[in-house]
Amino acid sequence: MHIVQFQHTRVPVEKYGGAQRIVVWLSQALVELGHNVTLLAGRGSSVPGVNVVEVDAEEVRRPAFDVYQYVNGQVDVMHYHGLVDHPPNVPYVATLHGNLGPGGAAPPYVICVSENHARRHGTKSYVYNGVRIDSTSSAPRNPTSISSSRGCIRPKAGASRSRRRSRSIFGSWSPADGGRRSHAG
Repeated sequence: MHIVQFQHTRVPVEKYGGAQRIVVWLSQALVELGHNVTLLAGRGSSVPGVNVVEVDAEEVRRPAFDVYQYVNGQVDVMHYHGLVDHPPNVPYVATLHGNLGPGGAAPPYVICVSENHARRHGTKSYVYNGVRIDSTSSAPRNPTSISSSRGCIRPKAGASRSRRRSRSIFGSWSPADGGRRSHAG
């Protein structure tokens, strides 16, 4: 599957950038799973193991944006890390990393970062974000208190459900269905 991700800022970042770190980790994990990943990101971006194309974020946000000006071959899905102003010319989804404010409802193409986050934004679509163990300054002292999948820290109780939902969103779910399903699996 060819997945094109879009992050409007430079990645990686240092000392901050929760959403930017998630973009890097997700891109690398998708490559590890065998997907062809192209990351459209701000000037100066570089992610080991990922095909990075430096772009001006405003070009991607324009109404006439054509992803094929930046990538070759078929694009199966474009994954934005923020709301979409103008739909691209390929199937797409977006992760909402922040909040929309009181009463804000997520558009149907949005995936939230937790069940609570999704509920607060009027949707049922979510995939838990994880934190890579190797990126933290100190590893957990009690390794039995966590469950690890592809180097991500998750509470034991939710780990299998999180992995199942991640596989369903990036494995068998198709944005071509017009967003009628919130998730598969």
